[in-house]
Amino acid sequence: MTAFDCIPALKALSEPIRLRIVRLLSKEHLSVNEIAARLKMPQYKVSRHLQILREAGLLEMHSQGKKHLHKVPIKQLARKGSTLDLGCCASRFDKLCR
Repeated sequence: MTAFDCIPALKALSEPIRLRIVRLLSKEHLSVNEIAARLKMPQYKVSRHLQILREAGLLEMHSQGKKHLHKVPIKQLARKGSTLDLGCCASRFDKLCR
C-alpha cells in the first residue's frame, strides 16, 4: 500500500466496529454471517462495513462453494497477524482494547 492509499484505509478504520472486524479477519477467514454472530450485530450492518473495508483495500473476498469468505491480505499483516501494516503506519491488535 502506498502513502496515497493510506488515507481511505485510515478513514475506514476510524470506525471502531471496522477495526474489530479487521482484527477478527486478521486471524481467520470468515463469512458475513460468522462475523455478525461473533459481533452480535445484524448481518446487513456487517455487510456494509465489509464493503467499506474492501473499497479501502483492507479486505479481500473469495468464494468457497456458496460461502463468501473475507480476509485481510497477507501482505498487510506482520508479526504473525498481530499487526496491520498500511505502509504509512501500523496498528498492533494485541495493544488494542477489545
